[in-house]
Amino acid sequence: MPRLNFYPEDHPDITYSDAFFLPQNPIEDQVKESADDSERTTLIALEQAASHLEGQELLKAQSLYFGYIMELASKYTIGRQISRDDIDFASPDALGNPTPIVMANMNKTTGARAAEAAARMGGIAAIPQDKEDGDLRSIAEY
Repeated sequence: MPRLNFYPEDHPDITYSDAFFLPQNPIEDQVKESADDSERTTLIALEQAASHLEGQELLKAQSLYFGYIMELASKYTIGRQISRDDIDFASPDALGNPTPIVMANMNKTTGARAAEAAARMGGIAAIPQDKEDGDLRSIAEY
């Protein structure tokens, strides 16, 4: 579980939803534009169902929502060439912070320096498993 950059007990007013940012996804926008009325109604219902949830329940609801988005994307042949460049990981808040919340390289891991930089900014990164124990410990403790 990633460590927060603050003590939750010091900020009881901050909820899971406040600390979790979803990427802005142009594929999702294209699906919403292409969907018929019935599909839009289902998308709205799935979004509203997740709006009051937190933690694992929120993740399950988001999984249902994005699963339906992907189903519609396939139906309307949207995003056949989905690329990591198509996803904007800027946080959707007014701060405009472009730091990725989670990052990994194309080979599914991130280098030590990039992982350390992400950690300093509050993000998490997948690091290679073939590092020596001392190296992994050093990266994690940084």
